[in-house]
Amino acid sequence: MTWVFIDEHPDSINDALFRVDMKSGDTLWADWPANQHGSSGALSFADGHAEIRKWTDPAIKDRPVTHSKPTVNATAPYTDLQWLQERTSYRLP
Repeated sequence: MTWVFIDEHPDSINDALFRVDMKSGDTLWADWPANQHGSSGALSFADGHAEIRKWTDPAIKDRPVTHSKPTVNATAPYTDLQWLQERTSYRLP
């Protein structure tokens, strides 16, 4: 259940990475998933399957393209950010 490729929002593209903050209690979207598919974004996973995720967080689900990158905080109850964190690989300290 680890994603490999993710559809990134155009305003979030600033490098070759898609970063997900993994610290407990952190509610900042470091990079934003795309929402151009009916408030949804596409992900492919290491086991070969792909999913379309319908975002529910108002901070990202209807975010228009503005050609700028403001700071975006996730909206409680943080279900989209937590869903993505659960499917993101990271190196243990």
